[in-house]
Parts: sequence; structure tokens; C-alpha cells
Amino acid sequence: MAKLPACLFFNYWAVLLTNNQLEIGCEFHSVWNLPSAIRIAKALEPYDILFLEDILLPDNLNFYTALSQHTSIPLVLSERLATRFDFREMFESKAANIAIYDLTWCGGITEGKKISDMANTHYIPTMMHTAGGPILWYASLHLAAVITNLFFVESVYPNWKSRYPYFFDNVPQVFKGTAMPPQLPGLGLQFKEGLFESNDVIINLIAEEGR
Repeated sequence: MAKLPACLFFNYWAVLLTNNQLEIGCEFHSVWNLPSAIRIAKALEPYDILFLEDILLPDNLNFYTALSQHTSIPLVLSERLATRFDFREMFESKAANIAIYDLTWCGGITEGKKISDMANTHYIPTMMHTAGGPILWYASLHLAAVITNLFFVESVYPNWKSRYPYFFDNVPQVFKGTAMPPQLPGLGLQFKEGLFESNDVIINLIAEEGR
């Protein structure tokens, strides 16, 4: 691979495996200003980057619209948005090419489905951010299996490979770029036997039975 501009080594890179081919998407955590974002996008143009995610904060969509005029790389927005009403503004402003949401932040499975359906009316694909824990991973895969405009589901390899199996017996694994939700009732969670009796598990009750 050609040498990338040095400034980009400060950013998190997402490597997505699809059909045994590697494609690179860039996650910027919304830490850049518009002039810097334009320079970064121009520097990345020769590398056939899959997308630029959250390179600016999503609080002023006009600046994303301005950025889109300076790059051909698809812009992804934004796991920081909540409810379909925030996303409606994004779609109508044409600020991004791809929508991404987190089910724990955007309003849950039903709201995520509404966001994807709304995106579909604008011919915009959707992605899902899933770094928030194992139940989010299960829920996102279930929703991903039923929406018609899925682009990618983000995943964190150490989570589904090593961390989540500590709690669940049937954690969906990624194989050749795909993952399948469990074919069980509800989200299909199968807690490990004896998990809650383990000496290293801390249980905090948020409510008591009968109250």
C-alpha cells in the first residue's frame, strides 16, 4: 500500500472484510474543523477510501454540505444523532451519502428501522455502530437482517471474538464479512450457565421485585 499522509495516523481506521477483500473506511470521531477536513479528504482521494465517518461534528450540517463539494469519498453521518427527526434534517440537507446510527443512542430497534426506511426514500444506505456492548451487537444484527438498504454493520473483533463469549454461549461471529443473528426467540441471547454465580461478576440491581 502507498504511504499515507502522516496526519492520518492520529485517526482510527476501520478495516472491513468483504468477500475476502479488504476495504478501508476512516473514522474521525468528529475532532476536525472544516479546512482540515477538506485537506484530509483531498489527501485520501488517491487511495480509494470506502468512506469518511464523522469527520466533523454533526451540529451544523451546512459544513458537511460544504465538505461534500470538495471530495468524491462518501461521507458517513452520524452515530451521534438521535431519533429520526435529527436524521430527517441530515437527509434533507444532503449532507452525507451514508447514514450510521447506534441503536442505544438513536432510540432503539424500532427507531433504527424508521431511520433506515426514511434513508431508503432518499436512496441512502445505512450502517450501524455496535461498540456499546454484546446486547447491542445482537440487536443490530437482527435489524440488519431485515432492512433493505444495509451497507455495513461495524464490528470490533476483540469484542465478538473474545469478550462477549465470556457472557454468552452463542455470540454471532463474523465469517468472510458476514454475521447472522441467532434463530431464537427475542434477541436470542444465551447467557453462560453459572455466569451470575461467578465470583468475579458484580451485579447491581436497579429495581427490586414487587416494588
